[in-house]
Amino acid sequence: MEPTRPGGVGTARAAGWEKAAILATMLSMKMEVYRWHLSSQLKSELEEAARAKQKTLAELLEQMANDWLGRFRTPEESEEERQTRLHEAAMSCAGIIHGDDPNRAQNARALVREKIARR
Repeated sequence: MEPTRPGGVGTARAAGWEKAAILATMLSMKMEVYRWHLSSQLKSELEEAARAKQKTLAELLEQMANDWLGRFRTPEESEEERQTRLHEAAMSCAGIIHGDDPNRAQNARALVREKIARR
């Protein structure tokens, strides 16, 4: 007969359940860690949002990241369309360099060679 614990559950059986529970917990754990610095105000706002959604901060951040990435993961979009969209987004951030030589880009090779020759 199997020895019993208080409550009538056999110790061998209970140990098996405990191992199964530990294994299940380990399988559901996320093993990747990402760390970044943010202002204390933003951290507080994120923690407050997590509490309001009744989630852990990690769950909220994962949901936010997946939602954000989901906007860029459109399976019907070809790689060329994706690159065009990304290029347009990047170019919206690009500025213009103002100068007094409107032909600077066209003459860049010659100007560089002149400077090298003077050395």
